[in-house]
Amino acid sequence: MSTAEQIRNTIIDELMSIDDPDQLTNLKKIVSAKSNPTVKVTRHQQLALLKSEKDITEVRLYSNEEVEEDDSTWL
Repeated sequence: MSTAEQIRNTIIDELMSIDDPDQLTNLKKIVSAKSNPTVKVTRHQQLALLKSEKDITEVRLYSNEEVEEDDSTWL
């Protein structure tokens, strides 16, 4: 039996011993999340992402060295 099968069987055994519907519902959400990898973002986060995409498109990029040099002037 492979490691994945052993883990799967252990999880199934543990699940069979759970009687709490809330706990089972929460576990179902966790397991279902892998098939629905949607991430919800706030409006502020959406605007930041759009701004960063525009920066990339317009090649407004900085190397790590440039950022560290700029940071050192602030410190």
